[in-house]
Amino acid sequence: MRPPEPGKYGRVVEQDGVVERIVEAADASPAELGVPLCNAGVMCAAAADMRRWLEAVTPNPGGGEYYLTDIVALAGAEGHRVVAVEADFAELRGINSRGELAAAEAVLQTRLRAAAMENGATCRPLRPSFSAMTPGWGRMSRWAPTSSSQPVSRSPTTSRSAPSATSRASTSRPVR
Repeated sequence: MRPPEPGKYGRVVEQDGVVERIVEAADASPAELGVPLCNAGVMCAAAADMRRWLEAVTPNPGGGEYYLTDIVALAGAEGHRVVAVEADFAELRGINSRGELAAAEAVLQTRLRAAAMENGATCRPLRPSFSAMTPGWGRMSRWAPTSSSQPVSRSPTTSRSAPSATSRASTSRPVR
């Protein structure tokens, strides 16, 4: 994959279409960090070979971590030709935060909605969800609109405060 911001992804170092190694971003040289092809963490090999290579992986001297990407070099040392198969970043993106999860979900929802409409379904526009940080609701509560499209009416005295329990119940539901 070729992410728009490679950041902490490991880089796939190739020579003439053959993968020589995968270098973790933390261990990469400035030249290697410039490589746009990144590791998505998907590998395919015969089970017996994969098992043998995984057993041969040793801890990284710098931090004691086991780099599963070391199996690329182990396979090459045995004479196997290792190649990269590229796929779209949207299919392989890493998810390490709620924001990244929301972005990935939006891609999936867009694709599913397009497929449904292609097959004759009518889809209404997506409606936003709302976030609120209000004392008494917990650290962060998420609220999504229900099927009711009635606006919440508030008196001037409550316009800056949280909606009452009655108005919350009639217009929104908690999402957990």
